[in-house]
Amino acid sequence: MPSENSIQDVFTLGRHNHLVAIMERPCLLERQQLVVMINAGLVPHVGPFRMHVDLSRALVDQGIASLRFDLSGIGDSQWPINAAVGVEQHLQDMDDLTAWIQQNFPDYSVWVFGSCTGADYAHQVLCHHALFVGGIFLDGYAYPTFGFHARKIADLLKSPSRLIAAIGRRCLQPLTRKKVESHADLNLETQSFTWTLPPKTETEQDYQDWLNRNLFWLNVFSGGAHDYFRYSHQIYDAFPKLALQERCEIIHLPRADHLYTRVLDRKMVIEMIVDWMINRCPEVVKL
Repeated sequence: MPSENSIQDVFTLGRHNHLVAIMERPCLLERQQLVVMINAGLVPHVGPFRMHVDLSRALVDQGIASLRFDLSGIGDSQWPINAAVGVEQHLQDMDDLTAWIQQNFPDYSVWVFGSCTGADYAHQVLCHHALFVGGIFLDGYAYPTFGFHARKIADLLKSPSRLIAAIGRRCLQPLTRKKVESHADLNLETQSFTWTLPPKTETEQDYQDWLNRNLFWLNVFSGGAHDYFRYSHQIYDAFPKLALQERCEIIHLPRADHLYTRVLDRKMVIEMIVDWMINRCPEVVKL
């Protein structure tokens, strides 16, 4: 059930009218801000362990509207007739959603939020649609640095069992790669729910474009990103030529798991996201 302080509407949209979105907004709108939440993998619009619902309610309490959105084939949204394949269809969905927001809520500052595969889609949306003024990414893009490798080696040396396990994985890597390649075409639909880190030079250009557009973005990394993210300034160190500190904030929650299954972890990350939007991004708030 929606909060007593909010109004909840269900919309269908898209070129085939096949997409479902739930909008929650304050009864008395204090800020013309809207946060669009993209599915995390196959999880419907409620989010992992209802995180998207809890985040929506927390935003409403601060006068910020939210739109929880199901991509084609997920939750309440259907696959359209003659749909494109996987990722291409989902990017078309985001095109349709962007056009719908521009038509129906033209005065809003619009943000995009995504976790895991949703963070990948959110990154692409922020690159291709001028409508959005910023993004929030949970376990999104990050690249190894000297500091990352130093911390990884130090952690392995502290635990002989983990060091032996790491050596074993490295020895088995060629066999595992061959097995994956031999089954690469067996389930093409799963490609919609996994993502591959793009080349670092490509992401660097994206970030430069975002800086040129005066966007704000927040990166939150959990312990689930431990394989590729280890310390809070890693993104800054990975892109030393860019002045990211003024526009990009990084939060590292190493004790939280990837899906924030613990209630206290979910509460903490939601509070951090809301605080960042309210207190760290004054330039884009339309009162």
